Amino acid sequence: MTPAPAPAEFAARVSPWRRRETGLLLTLLLLVAGVSLLRPDFLSLQNFRDILQNAATPALVAAGMTAVIVAGGIDISVGSMLAVCAVVGALAAKQGWGLPAVAGVAVAAGLVMGAFNGFLVATLRIPSIVATLATLGGFRGGLHWVTRGYTVSGLP
Repeated sequence: MTPAPAPAEFAARVSPWRRRETGLLLTLLLLVAGVSLLRPDFLSLQNFRDILQNAATPALVAAGMTAVIVAGGIDISVGSMLAVCAVVGALAAKQGWGLPAVAGVAVAAGLVMGAFNGFLVATLRIPSIVATLATLGGFRGGLHWVTRGYTVSGLP
């Protein structure tokens, strides 16, 4: 009986056309081509800039989540934490704080919430999924209490 090939050997023998990523790339290219035919302005520089701008926040959150997942944990409270940071920053901006102070207070809020999650997981040994499920509800509930369910408006 021959031993199973090593993963690197197997990957080298698999045709590039049979890899999952190739199929996804072809699907993406077909989608871009189809939308471009229907909407010629889709491939414009302005649209590309808008897409990058709208993808910046999820990409930043995904980078942090990648570190958590690589470390063997999971954090399902990131959406609530992002919302809290956004509201803290918006309320600071509404008070007339400058951009560096607004960014600093929003990052500080995220740091405090992340440290609290870390305390629950590392010190109290609560499984990360349980701890972050609890803080998801807590952060979201606190946010709802502070804003009374309304959107922060009247920003400078």
